[in-house]
Amino acid sequence: MEACYIARRNAISSAALHQFQVLVEKFHALRNIFIETGVRSSISLPRQHALHHYIASIKLFGSPNGLCSSITESKHIKAVKEPWRTSGTMLLMLQTLSRMEMATLRRKLKSRGLLEGSASSFFTRMKMVEVDKAADPDFGSGDRTDDEKEG
Repeated sequence: MEACYIARRNAISSAALHQFQVLVEKFHALRNIFIETGVRSSISLPRQHALHHYIASIKLFGSPNGLCSSITESKHIKAVKEPWRTSGTMLLMLQTLSRMEMATLRRKLKSRGLLEGSASSFFTRMKMVEVDKAADPDFGSGDRTDDEKEG
């Protein structure tokens, strides 16, 4: 925590920068206990790794003055992750609608007998219907009487 307080200062002296380096090295040495005891197999966290680069950055650019990496992280979430999540949801919704439409189409085709048999059996049946129509002029007129046809 002490290293964090040093990094957040408005002005950082050479002595404070040296103290920061000592504290960061101590932190990295102490965190190895988690690997040694088997709690973790490795420790590779970006924010903790960034602490190594703070000293050079402070020497080059001055004090970060309270700048926090969570600011850029929150901007990244707004700019990249939220639109991606939205588009992912939209794609899932379109996929769901497509499946529902296909299921509806399948039900309609099945109720009309269009999904029975193979394509060749369907073609054969259609040809047989054409032959029956050509042979019988009253084909398909049903069992209606002459009175029903007029009315």
